[in-house]
Amino acid sequence: MFDKRNLSSLSSGARQDANKLARGYYRTDDKTTLGILHAIAAKDPEKPLFLLDPCCGEGIVAHDIAEHLGNTRTYGAEIDGERFLKASEKMDRVVHGDALYLTANQSWAGLMFFNPPYGTTQTKSAGKEVNIRLEELFWIRHASRLVTGGLLIAVLPDYLFFRESRKLADQFANYLSDDTIVYRAETAQFKQIVIIGHRRDRQRFPTPNLDLRNLLLNHDADLPSLPQEPLSSPFLAPAGHAPDIFHASSLTTEAVSVAISNDNSFDKELERMFLSETISGTRFRSVAAIREGHIPALLASGGLDGIVQDEQGAYLVRGTVNTVIEVTDGEATENSTKTISTRKHETRIMAWDLSTFDLIDITDNPAARKETA
Repeated sequence: MFDKRNLSSLSSGARQDANKLARGYYRTDDKTTLGILHAIAAKDPEKPLFLLDPCCGEGIVAHDIAEHLGNTRTYGAEIDGERFLKASEKMDRVVHGDALYLTANQSWAGLMFFNPPYGTTQTKSAGKEVNIRLEELFWIRHASRLVTGGLLIAVLPDYLFFRESRKLADQFANYLSDDTIVYRAETAQFKQIVIIGHRRDRQRFPTPNLDLRNLLLNHDADLPSLPQEPLSSPFLAPAGHAPDIFHASSLTTEAVSVAISNDNSFDKELERMFLSETISGTRFRSVAAIREGHIPALLASGGLDGIVQDEQGAYLVRGTVNTVIEVTDGEATENSTKTISTRKHETRIMAWDLSTFDLIDITDNPAARKETA
């Protein structure tokens, strides 16, 4: 497990150290948020607007946007436990887990606020370890959530496109409409830009936005500041609709504590989080009889779960996969040191004692300690 006590500013500098402690989390500053609010409005204020923030942090920005637009339902995901609990107090629906493994519908959000973790992670391609930007991974995963004509607000580092991922510049050019504007964020601390535009209807407008692509690839681009006053013709966000599916397959004490606090929805939360029928939509069937040696692997993968009862009591068993992030310094350049985040997956087998709601971790030891949610 990565130990933050090992961090120092000797080799990385303050910005890289902050990135390690926050796991790539940069909260959008209040001045930038205010400028964004000046640039947007609801297309139809009478209809509820559905907002997605796939990396919502403490839920501050999503809450501010909802307050500004009015009549807004906010959905988000957050990997950090403390930030998840804070976001759950501000947003309508938040899941605790890695947003790369969020299970949700496509084409439902009327507005998406996209401020993913910044940095580089390692993945395998053709049997080799290669580096890929986290921003690109999160974009590939969540771009489809926005309805056609939906409003995207993306807060990203300016160097991402011209220095790290020209491919992502192409993807944004194909995704966003011609009225897209790229602003300079109000703070220069993290060299951020704010991209505001609508998802393109590619059947009606198949030609990519080459002006946007060239702008993103120009490291000397003269970008406007965010508006200081509400725009007379703001970017309009359509309503969208509620997602049929929105959950994470991981099981955490933080998620259960939030579920328990929602008195009227606890049973529903149990079904959503623990029963594999609701996670995959299908109960898998074995082509042959399951041998005893298969059971631990099936439990750990989440493929076999449910209520188990013996003389000691009744338990709801669920296999989970937790994402563990280790952040290290990568290759040093003349002006900076790249940060590399390695995402590892640890399987756990959990059991809920249905009489006490104690959580038992039985991954390594059947008599493992209990944690009271």
